Amino acid sequence: MLNMKKKEMFRAEDAVAYRIHFTSMVYGYGNVGWDEIKQEDCKRCRHLVQFNDYLAPRSAGTKKAGAQLDTWDYGVSAEVHNELIKQFNIREQDFRPCRNKKGEIVYYQLVPQHTLLPIANVNGWTPLKPCSSCGRQQYRNNNKNSLDNDDIVYISKETLDDLHDLNFTFEMFEMYFRDLIVSKRVYEFFAQHYPRLLFDPVFLKE
Repeated sequence: MLNMKKKEMFRAEDAVAYRIHFTSMVYGYGNVGWDEIKQEDCKRCRHLVQFNDYLAPRSAGTKKAGAQLDTWDYGVSAEVHNELIKQFNIREQDFRPCRNKKGEIVYYQLVPQHTLLPIANVNGWTPLKPCSSCGRQQYRNNNKNSLDNDDIVYISKETLDDLHDLNFTFEMFEMYFRDLIVSKRVYEFFAQHYPRLLFDPVFLKE
């Protein structure tokens, strides 16, 4: 369940956090379209804001513990959702429900309310030119492999001290999506109970 670059000589046990990299499926919008879920709030850079919950049929693989949703969002099953709230400092506000056409919740989108301190400098991520209209900025991860996306991520001691059990990165990447970072104890929960779900290690750089 742990992605590691073969050319990088890191010990997995030295990781201090983990980036979610679920690849089990792509989760559809169900019986609604893109514009019923997200809308542009800047016509120049086409930044999207989600204003509605995903809708999906029960048959869309919703029994899987974790999955990649459309447009790089991530989600977890109701079982995982319940355990994360029960065992960790994760709240109901850190999820959005995904409902079927009957209105039943069949999955949960991960939407962390906590944002990490910036980590672009310790990772060598390149800031792109901010949007001239809204000022939003994207970053380019120069280490990302476009085929398997198994890059190594670093955080500083300051960021580690501010780490929650479930986090968004401050930095936004292509299409303004953020990476999701979980604490080591949340990763260990997944490793024990759902070992097929993939994560990338996050290491401390002081």
